[in-house]
Amino acid sequence: MGKRYVELDALRGLAALFVVINHYLMIYPSFSEYRYDGDSSFLLSMVKESPLRLLFSSGNESVVLFFVLSGFVLALSFYGRSSFRYENYLVRRICRIYLPYLFTVCVAVLCKVIFSQGGISQLSHWFNNSWITNESPSLLLQHFFLIGTFNTDAYNNVIWSLVYEMRISIIFPLLMILLL
Repeated sequence: MGKRYVELDALRGLAALFVVINHYLMIYPSFSEYRYDGDSSFLLSMVKESPLRLLFSSGNESVVLFFVLSGFVLALSFYGRSSFRYENYLVRRICRIYLPYLFTVCVAVLCKVIFSQGGISQLSHWFNNSWITNESPSLLLQHFFLIGTFNTDAYNNVIWSLVYEMRISIIFPLLMILLL
């Protein structure tokens, strides 16, 4: 194993914190449906249009930063290695990404079936989108096997990044072999 970059761990931690804060705020319609036309409150405008945006409204940017940092850390593991076993790598990635993803999807589907009443009118469309999509066997299969282009918001609207991360993880070693 190579050198550990504590600074990158700190950046990844901050990025994760910003994503959590953003997801929490996205529950509220005034935040998630904000328009830059001047009709919003001063406080909300300060959060969405000032440098404070980094702390409260940079969810997508933070996920991209997380992807870049993860790719860098994965790439480091290829340097200085005389041998690489794709099977071992893939098993580790499946255990780290796919199994937690699958568990989350199963819990979300179960919660939707048990608790869904068509959404909560006081909360945002972003939040309710996971509770109003119609089920289908095709959608379930796509979620369970990560196949096709599918509505990742159907059961849990924050899992889209895990779908991409798992797919990229599968081809990442090939990209590294081509680059090295």
